[in-house]
This record gives sequence, structure tokens and C-alpha cells, in this order.
Amino acid sequence: MIGLCILGQGLHSSKLETLQLRMGYPVVSKGNVWRQVLLAEGYGEASSTVTLTAAAPNTAYSVIFNQATFSPQITWSAADPTKIYFGEDGVYTIDGHLQLKSSSGSAKNLWYFASVDGASLGHSERQTISSNNTYFTMSISDVITVQKGSYLELKWAVDDVNLWLDGSAATAFAPAAFAVELYVSRIQQ
Repeated sequence: MIGLCILGQGLHSSKLETLQLRMGYPVVSKGNVWRQVLLAEGYGEASSTVTLTAAAPNTAYSVIFNQATFSPQITWSAADPTKIYFGEDGVYTIDGHLQLKSSSGSAKNLWYFASVDGASLGHSERQTISSNNTYFTMSISDVITVQKGSYLELKWAVDDVNLWLDGSAATAFAPAAFAVELYVSRIQQ
């Protein structure tokens, strides 16, 4: 389909093949600028299905993932379950959620931030919960730029250990709820 669109604009098949070999992915012209059409093998998801608790307040911890499904250019290993590795340079979106649970009525804070190659992105998000036995879902979203071989970690901290990331068991009417769920998608090569 892409070849037909390009060929319809006067590009011969041999030129299309040359562009695909040079760019690595199919391309199409828009306003006489060649653009990549497909960002192959740059997506996946990771999650933590178990509860993650902090041993101490005001201490950053890495999220420990216990399951993941990624395309070949993004990898995760149970040997180091806190890191997601990238096999190609690019710009990626990371989206997902954290499920928080509180076990006291006092005000408690949870901080989330992402880091690439051990360096934070320079900002964090915070959620305050003041209820006992309460769940809260915190959405997360960032855009990261990585080099081949870079790794991503999600970090979290609490100022009171009565707040944690909760993995809830399935019920008779609903599947289990993950403590953390993360989606990664490449948006630019």
C-alpha cells in the first residue's frame, strides 16, 4: 500500500527499495519530506502483579516487574527485574498506572518518577491519600529519549510505610489488579 502511494507520485520501485534500505523502515513523502511510516519493534508492556512495600519512608525504590511482553528491540530480564533495556535509539512514550493502598487515616504521600540510565527525568509526580483502607489509581505518562543500550527504571517513594503499591487478587467477578502496569511505545526513530 505504501509502495503504491509512493509509486503513484512518480517514484520508481528501485528508488523505493533504496529508500527503504537506507532508512530501515518504509517511508512516504508528505510535502516533499520523506517520513518514516512504521516504527517496528518498539513497543511492549511490563507489570508488577504483587504488592510492593517500602522498608523505610523517604527512600526511593525501583519498581520490580514480574512479567513483561516486549518486541525484540526492548528487553526485560527476570535476572534484573527493575530495568527495561532499549535495543535502538529513539523517543518513546511511557504510560501506565500505579495502584496505591493506604492502611491508616493520616495524610501520606507517594512520589513517582522515571529514570533513564540511572538519571531521573528531572520531575516527579505526587499523590496524597488521607483515608484508611483506601485504593487510588495514579496515572503515569512521560516521554523519554534513549540511546541503544539505555535502560528505564520506574522509581517510587513514600513518606509513610502505611502507603504502598498494591497488587490485588482476582475476585469471582473481576481479574487481578496490578500494583504497576507500564506501556512503552516508540514514537520517533
